[in-house]
Amino acid sequence: MKKLSILGVLLMVLCFSTSSYGADAAGRTFYIGIGGSYAVEDFDVDEVEASLEGIASDSDVDFDDTWGLNLKAGYHVNNWLSLEFAFDYLSEFEADEGLDVLGIPVNLDAELDVITYMAVFKFTCVLEPLKPFLVAGGGIMDADVDAKASALGESASDSESETDTCAKLGLGVDFFATKSVSIGLEGSYVWGFDDLDEISYYNLTLGLAYHF
Repeated sequence: MKKLSILGVLLMVLCFSTSSYGADAAGRTFYIGIGGSYAVEDFDVDEVEASLEGIASDSDVDFDDTWGLNLKAGYHVNNWLSLEFAFDYLSEFEADEGLDVLGIPVNLDAELDVITYMAVFKFTCVLEPLKPFLVAGGGIMDADVDAKASALGESASDSESETDTCAKLGLGVDFFATKSVSIGLEGSYVWGFDDLDEISYYNLTLGLAYHF
């Protein structure tokens, strides 16, 4: 987080020291985009692991990283600021653990799906045809988890859904292939609050946007 903040400051200094020219300067005010994401989990599973200590031979619980979908729509306020609505769907962060609990082999399977809806401030500077940017925003996160434990031929399962607020901070760059079409690469850190404060991840998104 500290490194992102330092890079953001450097980006803003660079912005105000360069000439301003952008998609909106060419009369293009709105944009829409679609892309794919790869999310690297940074979940807080300390509470789960603490509950397994003393009864399981191995209390480590690890989730796999996952792929997702990104949709966005934005409005260019001026050459250095855009307002953006972003939708992200990340499917099946998975955990598959084989545990020995009190001498009994237990298999634990869990799948976590995450959806976020965020309003984002996008601060941009122009090094034509590249537009480096800093993004900061927040919104709503919805997380659904399905878990199943199996042992000795028996199994038990449970599902839970939680919705709460979230935020993100990131850096990226847009490359304008034409005046209307851009290719964007964004790296961000996303984290939830309150009921979802255990959910956080690094999200790398690559996508296309059309400016009109």
